[in-house]
Amino acid sequence: MDKERRRYFRVEDSVILHWRPIGEQELPDDPQAIEAALADDEREMAERLMTRDPADAELLRGIAEHQPEVASYLERLEQRLANLAHTLLIAGDALPATPTHDVDISASGIGFEADEPLPEGQLIELKLVVFPSYLGILTYGRVVRSEPLEPDQEGRRRFHVGTHFTVIRDADREALIQHILRRQRQNLRERQSD
Repeated sequence: MDKERRRYFRVEDSVILHWRPIGEQELPDDPQAIEAALADDEREMAERLMTRDPADAELLRGIAEHQPEVASYLERLEQRLANLAHTLLIAGDALPATPTHDVDISASGIGFEADEPLPEGQLIELKLVVFPSYLGILTYGRVVRSEPLEPDQEGRRRFHVGTHFTVIRDADREALIQHILRRQRQNLRERQSD
């Protein structure tokens, strides 16, 4: 498993993160079953937002012939809207406007700080949103480590929790890889400008 976890690049990022411990019986059998865990009415609304209308596609082709830059911009906006719809489906009403956690993340797992230690092997459900795309991902992971951190200024001790994704849709893993590559490029540009 250690080889698998290190197969992907890891970056530090700020994301919206909600997690909760779960039991073995709550773990979906396969990644496609993740969609079944979402409420029917929320899923229906998100699917309507994410479905491309054939008439819109025809209009976009016409725009692309005469103004390719505008068409490219509209396609990016459409992708952001699809990401936002998917995020709303995953996060529901509890979607903050800004990141809630600093994390280290790869396509195979995520590390984050928690108030309490989690036992190694504990299954958790993870809902995360990455910026600036508002890509929302619902995945499941297993705790691989939970290490105490130095106490903060108020004397509170927090824990760094490392997890390995055990169930993640292929499309979400691929989107996460693309996000991480963009973050790496951004980090390199920032270092070069310093």
